[in-house]
Amino acid sequence: MKVNGYEVEPNTDLSEADLRSANLDEADLTEVDLSRALLQKASLVRTNLSKAKLSCGDLAGPITLNGADLTEANLTEANLTKAWLVQANLAGANLTEANLTSAHFTDANLDGANLTGANLTETFLQAASLVGANLTGANLTKAVFDGGWRGPAVLTGANLTGANLAGTVVGKADLTRATLCGAYIAEALLARGKLNGADLAGARIIYSNFSHATLVAADLSGALLRDSLFEEAELGQANLIGANLTRTNLTNASLPAAALIDADCQFSVFEGANLVGAVLDGAFFPGANLTGADLSRASLKGAQFGSARLTGVNLSGASVTNVFMGSTSLGNADLSRADLTGSDLSGAFLKGADLTGAVLNEVNLTGAVADQQTIWPDGFDPDSRL
Repeated sequence: MKVNGYEVEPNTDLSEADLRSANLDEADLTEVDLSRALLQKASLVRTNLSKAKLSCGDLAGPITLNGADLTEANLTEANLTKAWLVQANLAGANLTEANLTSAHFTDANLDGANLTGANLTETFLQAASLVGANLTGANLTKAVFDGGWRGPAVLTGANLTGANLAGTVVGKADLTRATLCGAYIAEALLARGKLNGADLAGARIIYSNFSHATLVAADLSGALLRDSLFEEAELGQANLIGANLTRTNLTNASLPAAALIDADCQFSVFEGANLVGAVLDGAFFPGANLTGADLSRASLKGAQFGSARLTGVNLSGASVTNVFMGSTSLGNADLSRADLTGSDLSGAFLKGADLTGAVLNEVNLTGAVADQQTIWPDGFDPDSRL
C-alpha cells in the first residue's frame, strides 16, 4: 500500500519518512522501521506495529493509536505528547526516555514495558495494566490513574508529585525513593509495596491498604492517612510529623524511632505496634487503641491520650512528661523508670501496672484506680495521692 508516496509494508525501511496526517488504520506494519519518522496527526487505529522501530519518532498528538498493537515496539525517546493510545497493546515495548506528556493510555496494556526515565506528566493511565513495567526515574507528575492501575511495577525513584492514584491496585510495587508529594491515594491497594525512603509529604491517603508495606525512612510529614490500613507495615524512622492518622489501623506495625510529633492519631489503632524510641511529642491520641504496644524509651512529652486504651503497653524508660492520660486504661502497663512529671492520670485505670522507679513528681492521680498488683515506686504513698 502506498501512503504519502511511500510503500508501506511490513519490514520496510521508512526511517525519517514524512507520514503526517496519513491514514494507516488497521495496516500491517510489523517490524517496520519508522525511526525519526514524522507521524503527527496520523491515524493508526488498530494498526499492527509489533516490533516496529519508532525511536526518536515524532508521534505528537493528536495522533491516534487507539487499539494499536505495539508489542515489543521500540519507542525510545519518541515524542508521544497528547497521543491517543486507548486500549493499545504496548506489552514489552521500550519507551525509555519517551515524552508521553498528556498522552492517553486508558485501558492500555503496558505489561513489561520499559518506561525508564520517561516523561508521563499529566498522562492518563486509568485502568492501564503495568504488571512488571519499569518506571525507574520516570516523571509522573499529576498523572491520572483514577479507576485503577494494575501492578506490580517498578517505580524506583519515580516522580509522582500530585499524581491521582485513586483506585489503583499496585500490591508489591517498588516505589523505593519515589516522590509522591501531594499525591491523591484513595481506595488504593499498595499492600506489600516497597516505599522505603519515599517522599509522601502532604499526600492525601484515605481508605487505602498499605498492609505489610515497607516505608522505612519514608517522609509522610503533613500527610493525610485517614481510615487506611497499615497493619504490620514497616515504618521505622519514618517522618510522620503533623500527619493525620485518624481511624487508621497500624496493628502490629513497626515504627521504631519514628517521628509522630503533633500527629493526629485519634481513634487510631496501634495495638501491638513497635514504637520503641519513637518521638510522639504533642501527638493527639484520644480514643486510640495502643493495647500491648511497645513505647519503651519513647518520648511522649505533652501528648494527649484521653480515654485511650493502653492496656499492657510498655512505657518503660519513656519520657511521659506533661501528658494527659485522664480516664485512660493502663491496666498491666509497664511504666517502670518512666518519667511522668506533671502528667494528668486522673481517673486512669492502673490495676496491675508496674511503676517501679517511675518519676511521679506533680502527677495528678485523682480518682485513679489501682489494686494490690499495682507496683509503686519505692517510698511512694498512693493513699495520699489517689
